[in-house]
Amino acid sequence: KTGHNSDVVGFAFGKNQAEKDLAYHCLNALGTMGFKGHIDRTPYGHRVVAAGAISRILGREFGKGAARKRIPGWVLQLPLAKLSPLFTSWMEGDGYLYRDGRYLRGGTVSDELAWAMGMVANRLGYAVSLNKQRPAKPGRIANNPHETLIKLPCWDVLVRIAPKREEKVFMSQEAEATFQCQRVRAIRSYPY
Repeated sequence: KTGHNSDVVGFAFGKNQAEKDLAYHCLNALGTMGFKGHIDRTPYGHRVVAAGAISRILGREFGKGAARKRIPGWVLQLPLAKLSPLFTSWMEGDGYLYRDGRYLRGGTVSDELAWAMGMVANRLGYAVSLNKQRPAKPGRIANNPHETLIKLPCWDVLVRIAPKREEKVFMSQEAEATFQCQRVRAIRSYPY
């Protein structure tokens, strides 16, 4: 994520050893691309922090701040083999298994990210439901009295991964173009 008024990007990872290994893998990947960074310990795990050009590139392409995250059009047009790891990684980070493992449920406060991940899941052949929840009531996060709850409405991206029928539903190019136009109109007209 990138901050609104900063030239810094952070990649958050959990506390366990596998997450710590991923943080070091991320740091090494940044180094391979010529960028410098470091790892901070947080109450929630590990955070890879980098500044400069990588922050500006990621902020320009993927948005800055939680509510402005997006998936650029060129990513949405990638082949399914490249979209699958993107979707899986997003769900592993911001989602969980739901209803006895028949669904994946991801969450975001970004309108654009919710619609984009719904489109990605649909392109991968999954049935998708998008629902906007009410904003959280003001308060504190249970384990950290210094952080407040996000006060924006949260999107639920519900993906059926264990369909009752064998066939998967794929969106035609015409339907996908219509969906894309509706998505852009909906985001531009949304009062937030």
